[in-house]
Amino acid sequence: MKLNKALELFLNERPVIVDSRTIEAESVDHIRLESGEDVFWIHGEGGIWVSIDQNSEEVMLFQEIVADLEAYDETLEYRGVDYEFTYEEGGKVKDEDGEEIDRVDFKEYEADGEIIRIAEFEVSGEKITLVGRRLTEDDLQEV
Repeated sequence: MKLNKALELFLNERPVIVDSRTIEAESVDHIRLESGEDVFWIHGEGGIWVSIDQNSEEVMLFQEIVADLEAYDETLEYRGVDYEFTYEEGGKVKDEDGEEIDRVDFKEYEADGEIIRIAEFEVSGEKITLVGRRLTEDDLQEV
């Protein structure tokens, strides 16, 4: 399934099969990155997050974890594996009307195809730590 179709289903509160898991959006964060790209973070039940970037045609599946991870010299250790810093970005979280409701800054670290994303929301004060990987459109299916 194309990313645009999956995003449309999520935005219309319809489930999508992502990597063999049926995911229903509990909330969708529309984020306008400082780079100008629009990304969507779909939060599902049980700490599942799907990240969709239409511009780069990138989809990622994450599981939220409870861990207070800190990087040292651009390296982060998790479960005995060293993850290398790969990406840092920030942006404005928008509501349905395009109004800014929060700001998020996040960093990503990667090891052997697995990604750790640590995101901090400025207004709400929420900090989330996610572990996941990149998927392809072939991993998305309509229910």
